[in-house]
Amino acid sequence: MRLVVSVFLIPAYDEFVKFAFNRQEFENVARSISPLLKKRQKTIAGAWWLGYRGDWRMAATILVPQIEFLVSQVLEKKGVKVTYTHQGGMTETYMALSTLLELPEAKECLGETLWKELELLFGAAPHLNLRNNMMHGLIDDPGEGYYCPCDLYIWWMSMRLLLVEEVFFDAENAG
Repeated sequence: MRLVVSVFLIPAYDEFVKFAFNRQEFENVARSISPLLKKRQKTIAGAWWLGYRGDWRMAATILVPQIEFLVSQVLEKKGVKVTYTHQGGMTETYMALSTLLELPEAKECLGETLWKELELLFGAAPHLNLRNNMMHGLIDDPGEGYYCPCDLYIWWMSMRLLLVEEVFFDAENAG
């Protein structure tokens, strides 16, 4: 991942930030995201704005739960049970992203390439398990003048997933 970020994403980011975008323009772009996240456009636009300004850690912290929700919605729209019932049967809870990716239907619903990418980033050990580590405060700040390649990758990946990846648009019509 470090190689992908260093060779492709940093140079692309350096070109991207030469354009003087403002936050409103990110909100305008967010209006065209996957229909599954229409009620989260401002949150996502805000995270994209943070990433555009170089605060990839904050952007990733906001975007990871949105990616998790998006994956759960795609699977649910395709008939996959994405919740589990607690003992006593009184409450249901959505599964975490690493658990969703372990479901037998996940690879089929997401496509093998996207599933592998998500599994590498967010899957349980031996994968990076970034969702768990971020949400439980297990990742330290990268330090002054440094960045975590995973944060930039998540920021870029979120734009690709929400604006381009067909599986997230097709799921709106599934079910």
